[in-house]
Amino acid sequence: MTTWRAFALNAGRVAPPVIGWIAAVAGMVVTAAMGLFCARRLRSGDRLVVGLAWLGLAAANNAFTWHAHVHQSLLLVPPLFWVIGLRPEVRMPVEALCLLLAGGFLAAAFTTSVGLAHDLLGMGLLAALATTAAGCAVAIHRRRRLPAAAG
Repeated sequence: MTTWRAFALNAGRVAPPVIGWIAAVAGMVVTAAMGLFCARRLRSGDRLVVGLAWLGLAAANNAFTWHAHVHQSLLLVPPLFWVIGLRPEVRMPVEALCLLLAGGFLAAAFTTSVGLAHDLLGMGLLAALATTAAGCAVAIHRRRRLPAAAG
C-alpha cells in the first residue's frame, strides 16, 4: 500500500508500533492540510494553479486514504501531464523518480522477495506522493504571491 497506515504497519516491524502510528498520524494531518490547501485553489483562473491543485489533491488523497495500492496512483497521470505540458522542466525529474522507483522494486524483487519489494515500492511511492502534495502546495502559494502578469 501507499498510505500512511501502511507506513505505520511497516514501521512497526523495526520500531515500537506506537512510534510508527504517531509518525503516521502526523503525516496524515500534514498531508490532509496540503490536500485541502490545493483543493481550495481548484477554482483559480490560472491554468497552472488548477493543474497543480489537481495534482496536489490527488497525491494527498492517495497518501491520506486508509487503503490504496500502487496502481491507484495512476489517478495522478492526467494532472501530471497537465502540469508537465505547462512546465516542461519538471518532466526529467518525474521520469527519474519513476525509473528510480521501478529500478528499486526490481532490485528488491530479485535480491530479497517480491513481498518486500512491494512494501518498499509502496513506501517509496508514499514519499513521492507526500512530496508531490507538498511541492504543489508550495508552488501554488508562491505563484499566488507573483504579480498578475506572471501567469
